[in-house]
Amino acid sequence: MEPDAEFQRTCPGYEKMMQRGFLSSRPASRRVLLVFALATLLVAGYALLMVNTSADDSKVVISVDKDGKSALKGENVTFVVSLDNQDDENPSQTIKLYASWLTGESDWVWGFTKTNGDPLDEIRNRDDDIVLNGITVPQSTTVDLHFVVYIPADSPSEAREVTIVGLDNFGYLTANLTKQADGTDMSLTVNAVENYGAAISINAKSSNDDKLVFSGQDTTWGYTIYNEGWESDDFTVTSELPADWAISSGIPAGTTILGHSVPDVAHSRAAMMTITPATDARPGHYDLKVIATGDGGASANATFRVTIIAPDFTITNLTLSHSATWITNKDTQTITIRATVLNAGGNVDSAGHATEHIDVWFQVDDETVGDVQYIPSLAHDEEVTVSITFKPSKAGDLLIRASIDEYNDAGDAADVEIQESDEGNNDETLNFKVVKTITTDPSFFLGFAALTFAVLGVVALSTYYRRRS
Repeated sequence: MEPDAEFQRTCPGYEKMMQRGFLSSRPASRRVLLVFALATLLVAGYALLMVNTSADDSKVVISVDKDGKSALKGENVTFVVSLDNQDDENPSQTIKLYASWLTGESDWVWGFTKTNGDPLDEIRNRDDDIVLNGITVPQSTTVDLHFVVYIPADSPSEAREVTIVGLDNFGYLTANLTKQADGTDMSLTVNAVENYGAAISINAKSSNDDKLVFSGQDTTWGYTIYNEGWESDDFTVTSELPADWAISSGIPAGTTILGHSVPDVAHSRAAMMTITPATDARPGHYDLKVIATGDGGASANATFRVTIIAPDFTITNLTLSHSATWITNKDTQTITIRATVLNAGGNVDSAGHATEHIDVWFQVDDETVGDVQYIPSLAHDEEVTVSITFKPSKAGDLLIRASIDEYNDAGDAADVEIQESDEGNNDETLNFKVVKTITTDPSFFLGFAALTFAVLGVVALSTYYRRRS
């Protein structure tokens, strides 16, 4: 009996199976065909199930009580891990938990237990195999368990990172990776500590937001001492410095910093030290060492580099008391020149000369006017205004110039040339206009005639009034 036309039309590969002798018109072949078709459908259905393995978002959210903890070497550290089943379709989820070390030369031993310390309940998959580190979480339920890490006694004092991953709906083809609420994997830090330990770090820059210090001048610099030990300890800060330098630690000797046995507190102390280089320290790079020592025997140090720069004088402002003036053959206005000078560099040059007795020199059309002015001291970032007065001796456009550290009087032993980082910014100029006017003196005869007429007028008036009387 031939298969009906509908079966021939809808059965996949019917014609090819007929050609290869798999099908025939005999009744026995019909039974074979039905069995084969049923088997084909079962295989196809299973294949479709196998293909649909793409995982949706995790149905279980994992969280932890604290993402970093410390413990003594040779002891355990315990994290409380919570599994929140937010699946609204299935009555429960079976989760298999994994832990993987991200740092460290060798793995530390870890395991999961109930919060009372008992082993997790035995869970088997549908093949009746035990699911290691498995736990079943009912729908809309949060289950807590402990993640326990043993820190070997011979481990170095260090912090290691471990990640915890769960596989929910374990044993089924639609299993998903258990994530945190933000969709990321959970990573924890385990810190192995001793009874006493210390570390110290120096800020990259000073409080001035640079790495500069200045001869004989205070500069504040931040740093932090860390108690890496399990026990609280009292720390004292010392230093190793170039000759005649000084550091004030900014904290009293014996400052207590709590140890890691005290949870949820800061195991560090931030402070500001004050660095004072020697008054004659010359430009260059200097390495300083700061040492933190605890009464328990722990010690740590940090070396950092500071820089002293050369002086750098500059004139920041040059002004005149008048925008212009006049001159006559008898007199002229008095003009005041004001120059504001700044030391943008250090306090000592490479030859050891301090920034003292600094000359300020004024010129008009390249001729010195007034006395050279001297600034007793011009330290880093100091600004001083110097002034002189003069009367123009000629009309026209005059060039006013003010210079600093350029006069250098050979007869004055204190007036030495300072070696600066920038010698090209030591003077400033501006133009000044002087207008000439003409005035004349009255002649003697004109004056005498005026006086005569005045006297005659008085006599005439006197005679007139006398006659009336």
